[in-house]
Amino acid sequence: MSKRVITGGLGDIVRSKRLELGLSQVELASRIGVTQTYVSNMELNRVQLPNAAVRRALADTLRMSHLDLMIAIGELDVEEVPGSAAVRPMVYGVLEELDRLPAKSRQAIEQIIRDVVAVYVAGLEISHEGSAESERKNSASEE
Repeated sequence: MSKRVITGGLGDIVRSKRLELGLSQVELASRIGVTQTYVSNMELNRVQLPNAAVRRALADTLRMSHLDLMIAIGELDVEEVPGSAAVRPMVYGVLEELDRLPAKSRQAIEQIIRDVVAVYVAGLEISHEGSAESERKNSASEE
């Protein structure tokens, strides 16, 4: 399965990604909280732009970021998003490799990634709190 940036109308993207993931219209509809008729209408380009909640659920289900979905359907231009063009191919490569793993291995790696992100975010919070504390100490010593 090749990871490529899919561009085109909303319908083309939804159908292409849905089929790539082996989902039926009914399955996709259930996952994003709409009817099968709505999914069909999206794929036939009868739906202009779903609301933000549906777009986010759609992007998540289709294993895309909301941002990538908006770029793919032409609502944003990649140049409008600083730095994202350089990161996207690497992320797609990682996702492609994860897709090839057995389910248990993939789930284990996904949990490791979640744990690393949680530690990273906690580290940023600690670092931020630490820098605020050192600023208070510096202010106190200057007084």
